[in-house]
Amino acid sequence: MKRTNVRELRDGLTVADGPKVTVSVLVNDVLTSERAVVERSTVSLECSTTVANPPVIPGATWWLRNGVPIQDGRRALVMHRLDRTQAGRYTCSATNTLAPSGEPPRNVTGTATVQLQVMCKSLLCVSGVCINGMISETPYN
Repeated sequence: MKRTNVRELRDGLTVADGPKVTVSVLVNDVLTSERAVVERSTVSLECSTTVANPPVIPGATWWLRNGVPIQDGRRALVMHRLDRTQAGRYTCSATNTLAPSGEPPRNVTGTATVQLQVMCKSLLCVSGVCINGMISETPYN
């Protein structure tokens, strides 16, 4: 079994924790809980780490889309003019090194994943009046 937290009590208290990772989604610079966004938007995925003692190794943050590495070294993944081919499962990983007393140092990685849907932007024109909207796979009642 892989341990991600090490806590020991020996001549005082030593607490070492692997990183706890979260991903925030911003659409056109606005924080949102939505995971379905309209194409041609600018989307920022921001990777945050907490409870990392010692801190996350500088540059040891990376992004995957559908399990494939796409960017490393940066906590924010910014996609301009998003299109439907960029939909998918985005995972942020961050690593720190734990060195508990009497044990060799080891890297511990925390991850967080968000599923991003990209909806087609549409333009509906009826009798010369055009309305911007979006096409969703979910029908409206």
